[in-house]
Amino acid sequence: MDSDALTARALDMATFGALLLMGTLGVAGFDTWTRRAGGICLCLIFGALVWWAGRRERSTRTMTVVVAVQAATMIAAVALGSEAYEAFGFMLMELAVRVAMEFTASIAAVWVAGLWIAHTLASPVLRPDAALIIAFNLGVYALCGLVGYTLRRLNIAKAAAEDVSRRLEGAQAMIGRLAVDAERQRLSRDLHDSVKQQVFAASMQIGAASSLLRRDLAAADSALHAAATLTAGAATQLNSVIYELRPDGREEGDLVSALHDVVSEWGRQNALHITLRSDSAAGALALDPDRVHGLTQVVSEALANAVRHSRSDTATVHAGIYGDRLRITVSDEGVGFTPGCASGGLGLTTMHERMSELGGDLRISSRPGTGATVEVALDIARTDDD
Repeated sequence: MDSDALTARALDMATFGALLLMGTLGVAGFDTWTRRAGGICLCLIFGALVWWAGRRERSTRTMTVVVAVQAATMIAAVALGSEAYEAFGFMLMELAVRVAMEFTASIAAVWVAGLWIAHTLASPVLRPDAALIIAFNLGVYALCGLVGYTLRRLNIAKAAAEDVSRRLEGAQAMIGRLAVDAERQRLSRDLHDSVKQQVFAASMQIGAASSLLRRDLAAADSALHAAATLTAGAATQLNSVIYELRPDGREEGDLVSALHDVVSEWGRQNALHITLRSDSAAGALALDPDRVHGLTQVVSEALANAVRHSRSDTATVHAGIYGDRLRITVSDEGVGFTPGCASGGLGLTTMHERMSELGGDLRISSRPGTGATVEVALDIARTDDD
């Protein structure tokens, strides 16, 4: 049981204890057993309604009936003429607190005023201090109404805070799901940009080996060896993706070294001579691991497209710093294509997505017969600040 439930139970027990004490004092003040029996019945009805109303949701109409019945029982008890009639008056004051907690301020004010008037009319008035007692009771009822109204506002504020807390928990859960989805999307791109390309190239080598088996065993063996190298590279790339999932698994590295690794891997695995060029500023540039990874994956995808579609045996990768911008180009001397006619596919889509996430730009230019160029640009000042 939490602290709030314990506090509520303690308050309930204190309330019932006080009501029991006041009821006992009031009943003891009657001068006949008949009136005492009537007082006991009235107190039991009052207490039963307090218990019933505190343990279930009530509509405004139901609560109005309950309050009216409770008020009637205590007013009748006061009117029976107990010498300790103010004990029953205390129970009416407790009812005033609960009325102010249950109803809006205007309705509660009417109820509290009505309870005070009924209490006054039912009490003995032929006493020298009657005016003082009436004025005192007015102040007490006003205070009871203020206490009940304050408790009502506190309950409303608590409910609002709990609602905000639930909404925040829901928002945090949604953010967690979005983060998982984003990570899945990133892994999809990584697997496509690395493992899928390796497997694709391996399948091409295996297909070539199959066609060469009966004609040139040496060439078939070479193709199978290349396929084995490609599958091993795919396994390495897959391990790299898995390794990146570890928060401490990435280290700082310079961009040109990472590009050199990509170019060397593609040149070793395919019949494509790739030249890497970079200026001195690019060679000294160090980027954070996320940007290095994203840029090398874009370059790898561009080289994959060159292998698949250019029909060229040469390609060039160039990295340079121009003002505050890093530019990397991947160009080939193949058949080219007409811009706007090439199918986007997952490869082009992931390149654009990666550069968008990095805050950079990607542009693809080509004409039939003149090859194709993929150019990426990234603001160095932004990457340094990040």
